[in-house]
Amino acid sequence: MIQVAVFFLSLSALSFEVLLARIFAITQWNHLSFMVISLALFGFAASGTVLSLVEARKPGWQERFIQPDGIVVLVALYGASALAAFVILLKLPLDYFLLPLEPIQGLYLFLAYVVLALPFFFAGAAVSIAYSGFPEQIRFTYFATMGGSACGALLPFFLLHFFKEGQLVVLAAVVPLLFLFPMAGVPEVTGGRRGHRRRPGFIPFMCMIAVVASALLLWRHGGVMDILPSDYKSLSHALRFPDTQIDWSKGSLQGRIDRVRSPYIRFAPGLSLTFTGRLPSQTALFRDADNQTILYDRKATNGLDFARWTHAFAGYHLVNRPDHVLVIQTGGGLAMASAVASGAPNITVLEHRPHSARWIREHYDLNVKEQHARVFLAKTTQRFDVVHVEAWGPSMPGVGALDQSFLLTTEAITAYIEHLTDGGILVLSGRLRLPPADIVRLWAAAWQAITRAGVTDPGAHLAVVRNWDTFSLLATRKTPIDPESLTAFTQRLNFDLVYLKGLHPDLVNRYNMFKSPFHYDTLQQLASAYRGGTEDLFFSTYLLDVAPQGDDRPFPNRFLRWEHIGSIYRMFGSRLYTLLLSGEVVIAVVLIEAGTVAIFLMGVPLIIARRSSYKISGAGILYFLGIGAGFMLAEMYLIFKLVLVFGDPIISLTAVLAGLLVMSGLGGMLSRHFREGSIPLVLLLVTAVLGIAGAGMDWIFQGILAMPDGIRQAAVAVMVPMGLILGLPFPLGMQYLLESPLDRSYAWAANGCTSVIGSIAAAQLAISRGFLSILLAALAAYLVSLMAVLILRWQQWGANK
Repeated sequence: MIQVAVFFLSLSALSFEVLLARIFAITQWNHLSFMVISLALFGFAASGTVLSLVEARKPGWQERFIQPDGIVVLVALYGASALAAFVILLKLPLDYFLLPLEPIQGLYLFLAYVVLALPFFFAGAAVSIAYSGFPEQIRFTYFATMGGSACGALLPFFLLHFFKEGQLVVLAAVVPLLFLFPMAGVPEVTGGRRGHRRRPGFIPFMCMIAVVASALLLWRHGGVMDILPSDYKSLSHALRFPDTQIDWSKGSLQGRIDRVRSPYIRFAPGLSLTFTGRLPSQTALFRDADNQTILYDRKATNGLDFARWTHAFAGYHLVNRPDHVLVIQTGGGLAMASAVASGAPNITVLEHRPHSARWIREHYDLNVKEQHARVFLAKTTQRFDVVHVEAWGPSMPGVGALDQSFLLTTEAITAYIEHLTDGGILVLSGRLRLPPADIVRLWAAAWQAITRAGVTDPGAHLAVVRNWDTFSLLATRKTPIDPESLTAFTQRLNFDLVYLKGLHPDLVNRYNMFKSPFHYDTLQQLASAYRGGTEDLFFSTYLLDVAPQGDDRPFPNRFLRWEHIGSIYRMFGSRLYTLLLSGEVVIAVVLIEAGTVAIFLMGVPLIIARRSSYKISGAGILYFLGIGAGFMLAEMYLIFKLVLVFGDPIISLTAVLAGLLVMSGLGGMLSRHFREGSIPLVLLLVTAVLGIAGAGMDWIFQGILAMPDGIRQAAVAVMVPMGLILGLPFPLGMQYLLESPLDRSYAWAANGCTSVIGSIAAAQLAISRGFLSILLAALAAYLVSLMAVLILRWQQWGANK
């Protein structure tokens, strides 16, 4: 029965984990997957700590929970705590965007961490007791844990099409209850015979949980289950206008899409102030309450002619009657309007989110492909006269620092330029910032991409046009940009040129004036650095981190350079708001809080254990510290990397959790063929597999991108060998390196604590150093475990001698 309980508790806990990532994506500005994973592991670690404390004071205490009624107690507590944690989370005024401004947000974040970890505490307690109470069945327990977790990770993928996130949280909370309810009164086994003592008090308690869950499930509108976005998100702003309403809403793992109709939606970035016409009526599609996509009424009096008055249309003007246009849809909507206004007969729109793709297809009657841009470009040889990408980012500056995107990396821009015709042009539009940030990074990435295409004078193939708050970068592959034609376009519509080869300083900063031509000056300095081969010096001394980012570090909205934090702080008037330029603020706060708790969870049992007849094996615990951190770092590496294949971070999270956990569970079952002496060889095998992955994963993933749909998803079977190998060290260590229930409970806690730190550290390494650094850290962690095994061997040799 214990393995059945472990399976369903693991299933429910992982479903809860994936759903929390979806909830954070809606209520906050990021899915915060690193935080979700860490708080789950924090709960698991806390359960090991508590159990080891009790075992140290009262040996044999855990045995009561091995009986059926004891298991039911843990299941009931899990269900109740999961429901309570969900309700409290929705009522907690947490907004990580306000962390630098409101210190109380740090407390709210800590409370959310503790409350959400509670259900994982009870689930982890059941798993820990299964390991401690049934050492001869460790492999089966490990398989039940991993198999249940894998099923739980996949469950939201299928059910979010039919239920909302809040409903699924309630369902996940009661799933173990429903399957184990018949066992609530099963007789115990005591003294070698069947006893008849029952605990009927838990039956009404479980019934009460079921009633509360049913009430939450049926309380649809205006109830405690409503998941409300941050007040700062653009959907919240739009709904404050009169006669504005959501007329359609649908969720999936890729995001919740809300279609909003309102007479007050006005979105026309880069529109010239000389435009005197009327904008067409607009409908907005909001993804996770932000990142809006605007659908313009093309049947209006003047159609979509307003798009001709935007600086993004400069690219269509230079091409002059494009034939084939590729729109890479990442939000916004101006690119589609520009393509239609240009009169191009062949327009292809890439939108990989099915619900958004459906509405775009029905609204514009265009060729819309439900594919991620990198996948489409890896498979096609077609060339386009215009490739148009919008990069507006989140509606609030600074909050997108943690957002991962493979659409603005150097490799992505190289792919765009490679798919241009000889006279084709890339149009890339974004927001204008001070100090110059996005415009510098994208210009540099385009320079490098054009250079890779064999162009000897990249400056002649680049141009930047702006108004007061947005810009459009233009890049060509073969034909240099016509300076006379572009200058005439900008002067007619009162746009400012920021970069153009041969541009005279007197012609910049004329219409939309800054105190100084900051963006022009910066790009001139960078162009001079590239021509002189000193671009690395420029990037290393620039105030912000604006170096072009590759697929190994695809965080296009992360700019903060910590060594310049003082200068940035003073530049913005000594306001803490400037810290929002970096996602490390959230990571740092979570890491400090998690580290403090981990020290407490690891330290208290060591103090208490001094009074126990059992002693905790230091080298044995070091082993579990290493494999806990190593496994989590390797898992986070795969989650980050597979976003390139799946095009969405939560889909990647789900796929990796499901695939890696299943294979790790099978690896745990295979561990029965290994003996104690093989543990060092297993660890060496793990490090070899991780080393091979680091050397060849980029090459493998580039090949996977070009595969047909279906086969491409199946190609993530690259996780099979890694998962099998990573699944060996934990059960082998539990069986051969530890001797007492105290050791096993504490090892479970140690494994969880370092996994918590590993998940958070992986996020920091990803945005600051790149994905490869995560894999190197995983290698180092497993080498620590190898050292621990060698220490144990030395100790055993010394004792026998």
